[in-house]
Amino acid sequence: MTAHTPGPWTAVECDEGSQYPAGVAVAVHKQSEPWKATGAICHMVGQGDGEYSSDVTNANARLIAAAPALLEAAKAALQAIEAEDYFLECAKLLRAAIKQAEGGAE
Repeated sequence: MTAHTPGPWTAVECDEGSQYPAGVAVAVHKQSEPWKATGAICHMVGQGDGEYSSDVTNANARLIAAAPALLEAAKAALQAIEAEDYFLECAKLLRAAIKQAEGGAE
């Protein structure tokens, strides 16, 4: 099985002057250079209103960007639940992943 691109991933709004076309990209950043995108996981463009609006597209991008953190939290939750010691580190990871997915500070 091929492994996914390691995180962190971030949702980055793109304009005409960015390295990606206008819209929103889910980009990969090195831990040592968090200000610099090193690649894109995906690029999305919102159009019109409703389910394709820019706001919905940005929310979807945040959820995609949270995927590595959500996977890490799910693995930690499973491991902690199996060990019956799931209230401390597991809850911390889950709260951080949910906050990231919902657009809060990472």
